[in-house]
Amino acid sequence: MPSRDQACLITDDGTPLTQTLVSALEQKGWNRIVILALPKALIPPSKIDSKTAHSFVLKKADESCLMETLDQIQQTHGPIFSFVHLHPLQSFDLSAKERFSKKEKQVLKLVFLIAKHLAKPLNEAASKQRTVFMTVARINGKLGYQIDSDASPVAGGLFG
Repeated sequence: MPSRDQACLITDDGTPLTQTLVSALEQKGWNRIVILALPKALIPPSKIDSKTAHSFVLKKADESCLMETLDQIQQTHGPIFSFVHLHPLQSFDLSAKERFSKKEKQVLKLVFLIAKHLAKPLNEAASKQRTVFMTVARINGKLGYQIDSDASPVAGGLFG
C-alpha cells in the first residue's frame, strides 16, 4: 500500500462517489488527498466536505494548463504517488446514431495526458514503494461489450 503521507490525486467525477472515496481514504488515515476538478464545461464539480482534502480546478482542457496545474499540485503537496481517475458516468440513447460525446472524449484525452505527466513521479516512487494508477469506469461490468447497454463506449478507452 502506498504511504498515507504521500499525495493521492483523484479526479472529480461530479458525483457523490468523489466524496465517498475521499471519506474512505481519510478513514484509512490518508492525509494528503488532492482533488482535481476538470473544467466545469466538461464535468460540474462535486461538493466535497473534507478537512484534509485540497481541491484544484483545471481551468481549460488543454495540455499546458494541465501541466501547470499538476506542477502547482506537486509544489504544494509533494510528488503524486497515487492517482485515481473517477470517470464520469455517461449513458446514451441506444437508438441514437452518435454515441461518442465530444465532452467525454476530452475527458479521456485529459486522463491520458495526466498519465503522460505523472509517469515520471509514479515510476520514481515505484522504486521505493507501491504506487497506484487506477481508473474507475462504470461501463456495465462487461467492459462495454454488452450490445444492449447504455454505457459509454468511450470509457472503454481507459483500458487501453
